[in-house]
Formats: sequence, structure tokens, C-alpha cells
Amino acid sequence: MEAFGFSKTAEISFKDVKPNDWFYEEVRKAKAEDLIRGYEDGTLRPNNPITREEAAAIVARLLKLQPVEEDYLANYKDKNEISNWSKDAINSLVAKGLLAGYQDNTLGPKRFITRAETVVILSRALDFNTTAVVYDKPGTYGPESGIMTVTKNVEVKVPDVVLRNMVIKGDLLIAKEVGDGNVTLQNVTVEGKTLVNGGGEHSIYLENCSLAQVIVNKEDGKVRIVVKGDTKVDTVNVQSGAKIEGQNASKGIGKVVIEGNIPADAGIVLAGNFDEVEVKVAKVPVKVEEGMVNRINIAQGADEAKIELGEKAEVKVVEVNSKATISGKGYIETAVVKADGVTIEQKPFNLEIAENVTANIGGEEVKGSKTKESSTEGTSGGGGYTTPSTPPQPGSSSTGLFDEGYPAVVEIGENYAKVLFKNPRIDGQIYSVARLSTESKPTVDEIIQKPYFVNILQKGRNELVVFDNLQPGTEYNFYFVVTDEQRNVKSDIITLTAKTKASLLNELRFGTIGSNYVEIIVEKPTFDGRIYSMAKLPNEQAPTLSELINDQRGYNIVHKGENEGVTLHNLQSNTDYNLYFVATDTNGNPISDIVKLTAKTAPIGFESNLSTTTVGLYTNFYVRAFNTTQNSYNNVKITFRIYPNNNLGFSFTKDDISLQYDNNGTWQDIPVSEAVYGMVHGTFGPIQGFTVASGYNEITNFRVKVNKANTYFIYVDFTSYDDNNPYGEIIGSYYLPVRVEPVKFEIYGIDNFTAGNEKGFTLIVKTNNVSEDIDTQLKATFTVYDAVYQSVYPLANQAVRYMVGNNINNWIYDTTDKEGSIYIFKDGIKMTQFNEGMRIYFSTTFFIPGIYNLRFAFVDKDGNEIGTFSGASFEVKGKLQKVGEIIEFPNAKVIVKSITYNNTYNNFIADSGKTFAILTMDVWVSQQPQDRLEWYSNDFIKSFVLENGQNLIGNNFSSGNPSILPNQWTTVTVAIQIRETDKVIFVTVKDPINFDNVAVVDVGQ
Repeated sequence: MEAFGFSKTAEISFKDVKPNDWFYEEVRKAKAEDLIRGYEDGTLRPNNPITREEAAAIVARLLKLQPVEEDYLANYKDKNEISNWSKDAINSLVAKGLLAGYQDNTLGPKRFITRAETVVILSRALDFNTTAVVYDKPGTYGPESGIMTVTKNVEVKVPDVVLRNMVIKGDLLIAKEVGDGNVTLQNVTVEGKTLVNGGGEHSIYLENCSLAQVIVNKEDGKVRIVVKGDTKVDTVNVQSGAKIEGQNASKGIGKVVIEGNIPADAGIVLAGNFDEVEVKVAKVPVKVEEGMVNRINIAQGADEAKIELGEKAEVKVVEVNSKATISGKGYIETAVVKADGVTIEQKPFNLEIAENVTANIGGEEVKGSKTKESSTEGTSGGGGYTTPSTPPQPGSSSTGLFDEGYPAVVEIGENYAKVLFKNPRIDGQIYSVARLSTESKPTVDEIIQKPYFVNILQKGRNELVVFDNLQPGTEYNFYFVVTDEQRNVKSDIITLTAKTKASLLNELRFGTIGSNYVEIIVEKPTFDGRIYSMAKLPNEQAPTLSELINDQRGYNIVHKGENEGVTLHNLQSNTDYNLYFVATDTNGNPISDIVKLTAKTAPIGFESNLSTTTVGLYTNFYVRAFNTTQNSYNNVKITFRIYPNNNLGFSFTKDDISLQYDNNGTWQDIPVSEAVYGMVHGTFGPIQGFTVASGYNEITNFRVKVNKANTYFIYVDFTSYDDNNPYGEIIGSYYLPVRVEPVKFEIYGIDNFTAGNEKGFTLIVKTNNVSEDIDTQLKATFTVYDAVYQSVYPLANQAVRYMVGNNINNWIYDTTDKEGSIYIFKDGIKMTQFNEGMRIYFSTTFFIPGIYNLRFAFVDKDGNEIGTFSGASFEVKGKLQKVGEIIEFPNAKVIVKSITYNNTYNNFIADSGKTFAILTMDVWVSQQPQDRLEWYSNDFIKSFVLENGQNLIGNNFSSGNPSILPNQWTTVTVAIQIRETDKVIFVTVKDPINFDNVAVVDVGQ
């Protein structure tokens, strides 16, 4: 060990090394130099042979070799046999020529090392170690002028050494023997690595130096490296605690990599300008005291890293790839978050969060989406960040002094505003004044002589001006004047305008505190916008701003100067709650901070099974009231209030509701009265009052019928009266929303009808919680629209079949009456049977093209309609053919040959102003009709359709009324009088055998 200059010893505790062993002292020296570490069972096994890879690890530690990036092991056959823990050491020894392989191109890492191999490798190590230039006495080394080149490695082994004017071709080692002393490099270039294993808190000084790579690994982590002048350092690898400080260095440090096994309590401090800082170590605390960092990258695997930014620190981009915390008052221009669990205490100016990643930004939970978070007026998407006011336009007073778009308001609260001046071009001062927007603009002299604040401006360093003690919800103008260091004015007056957030707390007061709700009154708000609210139990985490605004329960709209009630529902009785509120503008952008109130709900609890009911029909329900407290309440009276949702815009009176309770098996009416705002109210229970003792648990059965569809809000109040409180104390108030809906009719398949083809459709009927056993029938009414007279007529004698449910053997056949109606369930059916929904299938054939309507209604035994469905309109289309095409009927064929127009036809003269439309057809039938078939308009021609949409029926003339004989073609000519200006575009033709089948021919005339 003496050959390597090792004399320091350390205490050892190896189980198998005794003080009387001949090698005891040498083991202590090796331990002091960290050359040996022993096994996991606490032994050293000194008498065991060691492998080549174990020996390589010891020699690498002996020479303090750093890992080599290039792979020197790739060409060895047994490279995969090398243990991971020794791979870096063997690679370094091979790279330095200290370890060689065998003739068969193997390294033999698992072989036991021989005495000869040991001698060779130690000899090489000794030669390697002694090739260094060692400075082991304090002093200044290097010429006063000119440059001295050192081709070997250089080692500094004592404090108070100054190296100057040198180019070191090898590595520079500031050894741990330097202790806590100082070492100074002046105008030194190190082409290899600079290894800092020693030095104290009073510094390794680098003045006007050029260093490729600095590796800091001080055992106690207390070393300070100061970069000054024109020093340029490409990379600093920090492997222990350290402080890296740049003192006005013009070039500074390129990249800082924090890596290795750094203890969680080690301190790493950075001060100055850095191009990039990469954190690769978990849980390590890093503080950026001041200066500019272009990029901080928290790498994957660096979980729970802690970055603190001092007030004078600025980071352009921070990218977070692991769970980490960033704190402090420093400025972050852009934060890119790519991992969950990230907390950034300050609000970055720009924020990008990866899709589906959640982070806490400025105290608010923010979730990333597909689109980039970017600034918009008032807030960035999802984060709620205040963004800059409108940037100065070209030619404004700030042009050229700062980056484009600055100064800008970057953050605003209820009583403060922050304005950022980015990348100033001069040194000097910023004089600032804040005034109400209604006040007059100050002059330059007024701003300089009576400033709100004076900020020192440094070239290239961002400056933040903070205005405090502002009034909430108030618009301000912020005025600035920029001067140089001699107070020469360098700008006109710069003006920015912003409005502070509203102070919501002063506008909130409690309304009714119920059993399952709490009502808050927003009293004369000073803004137009929204109120978002949320209730949480005391042991639950407070919501973030994004949680509050994105809560599915929605918001209340408020109008300036108009009181608004905000009610928080679905609460538990006799329970403490924290209530949270935030105000936004009309677009949902926050204009206040989150306000917290506390409340305890009323002690009496309730439950009910009422939620929906059907218009005009009774629904049974119950209300249970219970007292789980130890208190007893006397002289309790019950009142109720019912409010309609007036958004539907109708009046609601006491005649629209019937409320009854079960009085020993008999339904007894509960009187109701009318009040303002469409509310009805009443009392229930003993007039003299009753006692609600501890353990009270009563169920009352009710039924209700409402004649108008809407949503209604029912409040049941228990109020206790005594002599000391004649107005009473609400001990329970139950909020019960109820939807009153019409009978639900859903119809499917009521489309794509073609004349002459049978088609089905389906009706689903459902009621809501009907408890009234009313006998009823379901009426279906068909009507058709007559385009000629623009009137609707009932479709009488229409054959319809239907079945209830899915049993295809239960088809029922029926025909519409003169009103176009059929009655389903002719024997009557109970309305309660529709509570679960009922499906009815229909099938019919429409023979006439046109517009039809189908209407459904329930009717009682007296013919009164209970629930109606206004119906569905649908079109029945004809079978459109072209002139000359064969129309295929089941037992017949028809060809429309032509249509012509003339004033005379077969000795008939058209009436004045009219002409004949003459239609020629060929007709073929396969069988003789039962009656002698002659041509009349109502036989074969259903209608002529004119260009104006008019249907003409009747008054036709046939050519000799020919008989239609089977199995041969017969030519038929038909004429009809029309106005001279009319043209026929369609003709509807009937089946000569079965007149129910029709086709439409486009005659194209």
C-alpha cells in the first residue's frame, strides 16, 4: 500500500479478520481507501482466492478510474459472463491498457487470478499511477505568462494550490487530501476529466478556464465550485452534495447532470446561468438560488425529486418525467409535465400536460388533454391561470426594451397583480404606479417622483413587478416608466389594464340550513357570471379549482346586483360540512379565489321513495322522519312548500295538485294554499304540535297527483316553537325533487312505407309509478292529409292488426271507425300495468300515397283522455314507374304508353278554359275478375297528379268501355278534363284484380 502512498487507516469489523493477522493493518488501509468492501454476511474471506473481475474492481477503485462510455468489451467472447457490478471497472481497465485478455480472445472474469497475473496488473497500475504530475505542496504552479502543456494526468493533493496558464492533456484530480481547503485554476484548459474529490465550502475557483467535463464526488458533500470570468465548462457530473456557482461568468456551464448514489439529505445548490440541468437521482433536493436555467429535465426514475427555485431564479423550460415537487418563488416560463404526481407550487407562464396526466399546479389539480394547454384571455385551458394582458403593439412605448408582448400581467388575485418584464435590453430602473381605471393618467414626472415601487432592472434578467393592497373585483391601470442607471427616461408611459378577482366571501350569507341541503344566498353580486359550489366532509380533501369548476353538478348563474340562491344538495342530516365556492365570468373563467364556509345540517333526518310520477294520475309514496340525536324537540309543527321549475314558463296553482295522506286506510285531502312565485304550501299534522323525542322514527304514507308536467321541488319542514323563539327553529327540512312526466309513448319503424306493401311498427307505452287502478283503453287514430283541399281527414275502414307482447299467435285484427280510430284493450286495462312499460306491435297496408299521422291516447270509461301522444307524421310513397315500363301486379300487368293533351276527345269538346289529358295504357290480367271489368276512373285510375300538386279524381272518359279479357293485352284510353295550363306529372294506377294494390307512374309530361 505504501507504493501507492496510502497510509491512512480505518476501523474494520470483518468477522474473519483479526488484529493478530499479518495482513490486518493492510486491510485497514485498503478499507480507508474504499478498495475493499467485503461480503453481505460481514466477512472479507481474506484467505480465499479472488477472481479476475474482483481484482479488477479493486484496482479501478485504487486508481479512482471513472466509467468509460465506449464499449471496450464488445469483441471478447465471454463478455456476457462479466458481472454487472464489475463491468464498468473491467471496461475502464481494458481501455487504459491495465487488463488484457487471453490468446483465445477471452477475459476470464470468473477465473481465479494467478500470482503472476496479480504482479502484472499491480505493476501496470503502479506505472499508471506514477505517470501523473503530483502537486503535494501548497503554492502557485505554472508560468506567469505563456502556456505550459502537461501531457500527463495532474493530481492536486494539498490545499492552497494555484494552477495557472496550463493545458492539461490528461485528467486533473483534485484529490480528497485537499480536504476542505481551496484550489484555484487560472487560465487552465483540461482536455480530459476534472475529478473533484476534495475542496471545501470555500471553494474550488475556476477563472478563465476551459474544462470538458467536471466530475464532483466529495465524500461529505460539502464542496463549492465557483466559475468566474470567461470560464467555460461543457458538463458537470454531480455525484455528491455540492454548490456550483457562476459569478458573472460570460460563458458559464453548459450542462449539469445530477447522478449516482447521492444521499437524500445531501444538498445540491446551483447559482448562475446554466444551459441544462438534468436530475437523474430520486429524492435528491436541488436548489436553484438565482440565475437563468434554459432547461431543467427531471428524468424518468428520479421519483420524488425536489427542486426549489429561489426568488431570483428563472427557468425557461422545466420538463418533468417523474413524480416530483417544484417549489419556491422563482419564475417558470414553460412547464412540460409528463408524469402523474407532479406538484409545482408556482404557476408557470405556459403549461403543457401530457394526455391523461394529472398534476397539482399552483394549488389546483390539472388534468392533461389531447390539446396543448395554451393561454387565452383570462385563463389557460384546465389550469385557471391568469394570462398576459394585450401585448404592446408595434411602436408602443416598450418596443425594443423587452421581448415582444412584454411587459404583461402574468398573475392577478383579489388584492394583487404581477407584471413581468421579460429579457430587458438595458440596466436601469422601472418606476410604477397603480390607479383605478376611472382615475386620470399620471405624467412621467408623477410616476418617477411618487412611484408605487421602484424595481432594479438588469440586462438579460427578467424582472417581476408586484402590486399589492388592491381592491377585489376592481379594474386598475398600471403605469410604468423605464430609465437607465442614471435615471434618464428610456420609455414613454407604458400602460396595462387588468381587473382583480372578485371577493366572493363578502357576498355570501346562509339561507336555510336543511337536513339534506344547505342554502347560500349570493347577496347583490358585483359581477355577471357563475357560482360553482361543492360540499365536502371535514376529513375529505378540499377540491382544486379545476375539480370545483368541472364538477358535474353544474353552476348557478348570477346577475350583477340581483340576489341568487345557491343550494348544495344530497347531504346527510346532523353532519358537519365544508362548503366551497368560486366565482367565474360567463364563460367559466375564474374571477375569484376559492371561498370556504362551514355548516352543520339540521338534526332531523328524512327519506322518501318519491322521484317521478305521471301527469294526471296518483302516485303513492312515503316520507320517513327520524331523530338519531340525544335531543328532544317540543311543539313541533310540519309545513310543506312546493315550487315548480318556472323555466317552463307556466303558472302553477293549488288546483293543479292533489295531495292526500293515508288516514287509517282512507285517503284524506291535505289543504293547500297559493303563494307568490307559483308556490303552493300547507300544513300537516296536529295543529297544537307534537314532540320529536330522541329515537323518533315515523313513516307517513301519501299520494299525489299533478296535472302539469314539470319538475317540482318539495320542501318538508319540521319547526319547533317555544316561548323564547316565537318564530320557531327549523330542526329538519327535507328537499325532495320530483319529476312529473306525461305518459311515455315511443314509436319505432314508422317510416319507409310504400303504397300497397304491408309494414309493421312498434309502440312502447310507459307510465311512472302510477298507483291508481283506472280502467282504460288505448285509442289509435289514423288521419291523412289531402293536398288538394289542404285538409286532414280521418282514415276510415283501414285494416290494422296488432298484438301485445311478443306472442305472434295473438294477432288481433281490427278496422278503423269513421273517425279513423281503433281501440286496443277493449275490455279495459289497469293503468298500473304500464309502470314497467308495455310493447305493442302493429301491422297495416296503406294503399294511397300521401302524408299520414298516427295519434295515441288513453281514455277512461267515460271517454276522457288521460295521457296523449300527439303522434307521428309519416309519408307513404307510391311505386314509382316510368312510361313504357311494365307494372307487375300479382295477377295483372299494366303498361302506361303515353299521355297527350287535346281540346276534343271522341266527339267530346272540353269545357271553356280546359283541355283533355288523354292517357293510353295496355292492360293484361291472368284471370277474369268476378265482376265484368270495364274501364272507369275509380277502377284503374286512382288519381292524376298535376304539377301544382292537385289530385284529380273522377269525371274520366274511357274508350268504348272495353272489357278486360284474361291472358291477352287490351288497350285502354282514358281522358280527364284539366285546365289548359296544367300538366300531369304522376298517374296512380290500380291493380285490375285487387284494387288494394297501387303503383305510381311518372308520365314525365
